[in-house]
Amino acid sequence: MARRSCRKSVASPPVAPQDRASVTVVGNGRNWLTSVTGSTNSWFDTGNWKIASGRIFAREEKLAGAAACVIGETVRSEIFGGTAGQTGLVAQLASAYDHDDAHFRVLTMVVMAGSLTVAAGIAPFFATKSLLMLIIGYVMMRLTVVVLWLRAAQGDPTRCKTARTYALGIALVQLYWIGLMPFQPMPVGWLIGALLLGWVLELAVPAVAERNGTTPWHRHHIMERYGLLTIIVLGETLLAATAALTRAAGDHFDIRFVHIALSALVITLSMWWLYFSSEEHLSKVSLSHTLTWAYGHAPLFAAGAAVGAGFAVMVDVVGGHATLTLLAGDYTVAVPAAIYLLALWFVRDRFVLAGTWHWVLPVFAMVVLLAPLVFGLEAVAAVMALCVVARTRASRGNALGGPAH
Repeated sequence: MARRSCRKSVASPPVAPQDRASVTVVGNGRNWLTSVTGSTNSWFDTGNWKIASGRIFAREEKLAGAAACVIGETVRSEIFGGTAGQTGLVAQLASAYDHDDAHFRVLTMVVMAGSLTVAAGIAPFFATKSLLMLIIGYVMMRLTVVVLWLRAAQGDPTRCKTARTYALGIALVQLYWIGLMPFQPMPVGWLIGALLLGWVLELAVPAVAERNGTTPWHRHHIMERYGLLTIIVLGETLLAATAALTRAAGDHFDIRFVHIALSALVITLSMWWLYFSSEEHLSKVSLSHTLTWAYGHAPLFAAGAAVGAGFAVMVDVVGGHATLTLLAGDYTVAVPAAIYLLALWFVRDRFVLAGTWHWVLPVFAMVVLLAPLVFGLEAVAAVMALCVVARTRASRGNALGGPAH
C-alpha cells in the first residue's frame, strides 16, 4: 500500500539583494551625509516599509538600471526643508534663500549698518530714555529684511504666500516702531509697555507666516548660528576676566582680582560646556518646538551677556568704584548664571533628558542662587563646575537608557 506524505506549505519571508554605502546627498543648495542601499522593490517588503508619498521603482527603471531613489524622512527634511519659525533677523532667511549674489551681500551690509546704528544708540538711551536712535537703526535692519523676503517670494513661487506674509508683517510692525518716534523720550512705565508690545508683534510674525507654508531652512545651519552667537555672548565674560587681571597687575596688587578672573574663566567654560553637550539642539522640527527653541534663546543670550556684566560690576566693587556690597556684587553674577541654566533647560534639556536627569539644570540653578551666601563668587564657580560634571553624567545615563543613581 502506497504511503502518501502531506506537507504544509509555508510562505517564505521576503528577501532582497542589497549593497550599502555612505554618500553625501546634494540638492536644493544643501548637503547631508547619509547611507544608501542599492536593492529592488522587494527590499521594502523585507522591512515592511510603507511609502509616505511618491512611488517605488517602475519596471522600466529596473530594466534600464536607471538612477532612481526613494529617500527617507530625514533626508527629505534636511535637503528639502521642514517646518520652521523665523529664528533671527537674517539667519533663517539666509539659511533658506541666500543666493550669495551681489544684491544679497549689499542688503546684508545694510542690515549690519542698522545694527551699528542700534549699538550707537545704546548710550543715549540710558542717558535720556529716548529710543530714537535705536528705532532708526532697528527699522533700517528690518525694512532691509522686508526686501529680502520679497526677493524670496519672487524666487520661490511655491512659498510665495509665506514670504509675502513675512514681508507684510515685518513692514507693519515697523510702522508701529516709527509711530513711537514722536513720543521720545517716554515715561519709564510707558516705555516698558511700548517695548513689550513691539516685541510681541515681532515674534508673532513668524508664527503667522509659517502657517501659510514652511520655509526650507536648514536645521544644522540654524543650530550652528545660535551656537556661534552663544560663544560670542560668553566672550563678554572673558573680557571681564581680562579687566580683572589687568587691575591685578597694576601698581597695587590685590589677590581678589585674581579670584574674579579665575571665577570668570571657570563659569564661562562651564556655560560653554553645558550648551555644547552631546545631545543635539532642536531635536524636532515642528513649528511649536522650533519657535520655543528659537525664542527661548532670548533669555539665554541675555543671561550669558549679563554674567559678563556682573563680573564687570565685581571688578568695580573690589576696586572701590561701586557702592554695592560684595554679596550684592556676587549676585550680579549668580542670578544671570541661574537664568542661563533655566533657559538652557527650557530650550533643550526638558526635551532630551528623561527620569531624574531631566531636572539637573533646574536643581543646579537653585544651588547657584544659594552659593553666594556660603562662600561668595568662588562658590558660584564651584557649583557651575559641578553642574558640568552632573550634566555630563546625565548625558551618559540618558544614552544608556539607565536610571539616575
